[in-house]
Parts: sequence; structure tokens; C-alpha cells
Amino acid sequence: MSFFFWKDGENMMNNLASDSRRFAVAAALACAGLAPWLAASAQAVGDEVDRAKTYVKGVPSLEEVMKGDVEAPPSSGPKAAPGKKIWWVACGLKIETCALMADSAKGAAKALGWSMQIGDGMVSPIGYAEAMRTALAQKPHAIVVHGIACGLIKQPLNEARAQGVPVLGLQSPDCDEPPENGKALFSGPMKYNSQVANMEKASYLRGKLAAQYAMNITKGQANVITVRGNDPTMEPINRGFVEELKKCESCKIVKSIGFVSTELGPDGPVAQGISAALAQHPQANVLYGPYDGILVGSRGAQIVKQSGRSVFVIGADGTPAGLDLVRQGLVSVETGGKSFDWYTWGALDNVNRLLNGQPTVAQGLGWQPVDKQHNLPAKSGGPLTAPFDVQAHYTKIWKGAQ
Repeated sequence: MSFFFWKDGENMMNNLASDSRRFAVAAALACAGLAPWLAASAQAVGDEVDRAKTYVKGVPSLEEVMKGDVEAPPSSGPKAAPGKKIWWVACGLKIETCALMADSAKGAAKALGWSMQIGDGMVSPIGYAEAMRTALAQKPHAIVVHGIACGLIKQPLNEARAQGVPVLGLQSPDCDEPPENGKALFSGPMKYNSQVANMEKASYLRGKLAAQYAMNITKGQANVITVRGNDPTMEPINRGFVEELKKCESCKIVKSIGFVSTELGPDGPVAQGISAALAQHPQANVLYGPYDGILVGSRGAQIVKQSGRSVFVIGADGTPAGLDLVRQGLVSVETGGKSFDWYTWGALDNVNRLLNGQPTVAQGLGWQPVDKQHNLPAKSGGPLTAPFDVQAHYTKIWKGAQ
């Protein structure tokens, strides 16, 4: 997801300075020869966990958590509306998840017999609005917005409505969802599955699954370093994690690290903040990065390894890079794993329904957690696949052969 955080310039500079000071503390501790003591303080209990056991009252076992919440896709639908021209507005093509989704959508559009152009939101509110208006100027039959909260593009969405252009949001909270709680501006809910109609619920569940994994893998003794932010696409993930973790009386968040998108990078403030947090909190045994850029681009997983600490690293997006970290043993689990094809082909199936004058339907989409024992693709660098042939299934529906 686009999963980014926006603060004013003053806060950014304050955070940068603060994280830099924490990094200096971490370096000083390392120089003082305390790294072995820090490593010895963490509990390595993951190999001893009974995956069928419930460690915290009201929290499912690890085996149940790893099942995720995917369902069956729709079995029928309208034939492809002929000759349509659509736009896909991506959160930012420099972000792996955003680029993979946009690329996958090309195949779905081709199968529908549609032409599709891609707009790059460039990971900024200004970029989102510009991409939307560029699309609207081309008078498309529909637009799909991926990973961009409605609240950041209210005016372009109102302009789309005035032009009669339907807009569907994929992994994009609508304006009737928290924190906006206003009037819906997308043309219909995405309807991920029968229990999850909108992105707020999907994101909340994603954070909840991560907390459940943390509680189980530590046998109810999770001391967590989280990396989080306040962007509308991330807020429900943060809330889901925090609220679910409260079920565990002996678990706590020892450090919460905020960031803005410009602070990602191998030597940026996010990387420095993780290093400092590990040094400051020797009891920490979990690092939660709800966006793979934290663990890959900012080297969160590698920083944990270099620290010598026994820390369970929980990732999220299920990108090929994130899955490879699971394969290498640097990440314990990707709790937000998903088939990119299923998400994009399901989104365009709902767009086709809108263009045929029909309501959107539940697409069976959900989160499929991935660890070394569950759902890991056999091939390195490969994406997570759906439990059915996505392209064949939807193509059959669109050809009217269901």
C-alpha cells in the first residue's frame, strides 16, 4: 500500500534531529562493548512455540492466524463492457507495491479489451491531484485509484463526479471511512470479501493479524518496536495493531517510530531510529514494520541481524523483496501477503460491473500471512499467488462463459 505519512516541515526536522541523537546513542553503546549483553537479553522462543496453542485469551492460535481471511472469488458477472478507456492512478511508481499493482492491472485491462493508461501519484498529495486531473482531461470511462486516501483527493473526485466518470478506490479509504467520516466520494465500495467491505476494515484487520502473530510467537511476552505514521491509509493498521495487543497484559509497545516518506532509505532517519530503539530497549523482541519499505529500503531487517539480537521481524506487504527476506530468515512473517493479480483483476471486475450498471461485489480478497512454513512461493523473487488461476477465472466471466 501507498502507506505514507505526511507532516509539516517543522515536525520533519524535529524528528530527524531526534532520531539522529538516538542513532548516536546506539553507536555509543555498540562502541562500549554492550552488544553481547543486548543480544542475550532478548528471548528466542519462536522455535519452541506450539502453533496450535492459544497463548493469550481471546487471541487465536498461530495456526489460525496464518490462515488469513481470503475467500472464494465471484463465480459470475457481466460480460466485458466493450471499447472502454480507463486510467489507473498509482500511489507512486517508485514504490514497489504501487508499481507491481499498476503493472498487473495492464493484463486485466487487456483481457477486458480495454485501453489503460497509468498516472503516477509520485507519493505526494500534489502528485495525486495532478495525476487525477491528467486522467480526467483524457475523458476516460473510469478511473481506478490505488493506495491513495479519498481525503487527499477530494476536489478531483468531485470533479470526476461532475464529469460522470466513475472512480473505484483499491486499498484507498473512502471519505465516509475514518478519519474523514464524511460523504463517500468513490463510485462504489471495493468489497474485498463478505466480511470486509472497505479499506478501513481491511487495514484494521491487517494490523490486528500482526499483533496476533507477535503475541503468539513470543508466547504472550511481546515487547514491540513499531514503525508507524498518521497517513489515512496507515491509521487503521496502527489502530488495529495497538488495540489487539492490549488483549495481552504482559505485552507492550516499548517504542513507536514515526516517519515521513522522505525519511525512508538505507541510511535515513527510519534506519537510524530502528538502530537507536534496539539499543535503548534491550527487552524488545519484536520489530513491526507495516510497510515493506521499512524492512527493505530502510534495511530494518538487516539492522536487526547486524545487532545480534533475537528479535522477531514482522513485515506486511508481501512484495517479492519482502518474501525473499522471509526466505532468508531475516523476516519472521509477512502478515499482509496478497496476490497482486487477484487484487487488480478483482478491482477491474468491479469496475466492469459499474460500467454495466451493476453494483460491486465481494471479490474474496484478504490477507494471506506468509512465513517459512506457510504460503511461501517456491521461487525466489516471485510474488504470492492466489489459490486459483486468477487470469483464467476472470477471463471466463468477462467472456460470458461462466
